[in-house]
Amino acid sequence: MQIEFFIAIANLLFCLQRLLSTFRSGRLSAVVWALAAYFSFFFIFVLVDGPFSKHRGFTNDTLFVKQETIDFTCYYIATFHLIFAFTEWAVWKLLGIPASRVTWELPRSQKHLSSTLGVLLAFLCIGGSWYWWKMQGLGYQDYVEGTGSNWPQVFLWASSPFITISMMQRRYWAGALAGIPFILFAIMLNVRSFALLSLVPAVIIGLFHMWQESGTNGYLVSRLIKASFLLLGLFLLSAAIMQQKGAHIGLPDSDMAYGVPIIVEAVQQAKHYTEFNSLEIYGLNLINPFLKLFGLERPHLIDTPVYMASLIDGVPKDWPVYFHYPTLWYSDAYISFGIAGLVLATLWALILTGWEAFMLRYPTMIALMLPYYVWHAYMLVRGAPGIASVPFSYAFYVSALVFLLSGGRRIWATPPTRAAQNSRFSETLQSTP
Repeated sequence: MQIEFFIAIANLLFCLQRLLSTFRSGRLSAVVWALAAYFSFFFIFVLVDGPFSKHRGFTNDTLFVKQETIDFTCYYIATFHLIFAFTEWAVWKLLGIPASRVTWELPRSQKHLSSTLGVLLAFLCIGGSWYWWKMQGLGYQDYVEGTGSNWPQVFLWASSPFITISMMQRRYWAGALAGIPFILFAIMLNVRSFALLSLVPAVIIGLFHMWQESGTNGYLVSRLIKASFLLLGLFLLSAAIMQQKGAHIGLPDSDMAYGVPIIVEAVQQAKHYTEFNSLEIYGLNLINPFLKLFGLERPHLIDTPVYMASLIDGVPKDWPVYFHYPTLWYSDAYISFGIAGLVLATLWALILTGWEAFMLRYPTMIALMLPYYVWHAYMLVRGAPGIASVPFSYAFYVSALVFLLSGGRRIWATPPTRAAQNSRFSETLQSTP
């Protein structure tokens, strides 16, 4: 166990190093590494606690997780991170752009952005009001089972770039006001994921604004203090929602680290792998509107976290109440292909890094895609690829259509260098009365 403990500590330090390195380079993969470091920290406690048991309420039996399983999980997680990091590095070397060319600013003077904001604001008002009316008296269980989530939710989610545009134009008040409906729905439905499309992208833009302007140590300390308050707000929101669900007050998803060895142990005993199930659902969500457009029937597949619920709590197949237990992307990789599931680290690194390299070239693409990137990255790391691509079923296509019709070719405008931006920013400040 001493070797495994050393590996777990080294894995955490490696994730932290990648987090700082990517953030200083102005890269969005810092989001992924922040999540990896977060869960790696909690896995150290799993390793220290040693063997444990999990009582499965539906079958009234107990699953014993052995020390060998926990040790194996430690090696699996560390290897997953190394493969992801190497692939990410190679893809960014090939497709990435210098930090000086990345801008988190959008001008307020562009007319097509005003048109885009107008349409997105209409989506927010109509979709938010409609969704509020549809979800009155409903709660978390209704949300996860899809009750009332059709077009009202699509328009609400499709309005999320309004927040990112406002933040990138430094209209922080507009971004904050537009985020209120998302936060209200998060509290009303006990669903933290609404913050992924609103509050979290706003915080990310705010952090990069703070970092780019922290020229002196004094400014840096001030920005870090403000950033700490922003992150604290996210944790407090999550803790409040956890308490409202009837759970203990704590850090979000902190118990998921225990779920990984549980899944590994259960899969080794069951000797059953879901193979391409997660990837098929992930891909089907991307083309779902086109399947309906051409009248093609979507195959019925059971999402992998639903199968995980049967392994963790013994939930029977076809149980009328929906149970969905994602337990991080290491579990999804192992339950899919066993040790060979490590190849998924390469796949996710290719997708996330390629997406990031494309998005960071164009400020308008950051505004359009950042909410969906944050949702996608978080759900992937959480171990729910089938949920990661859900906003692409409709909401993203609606947002993209608005940007395309209102902006045309101007959405592909490349930014000036960071030095030129900073020069203009300084001139603006000096000319301000």
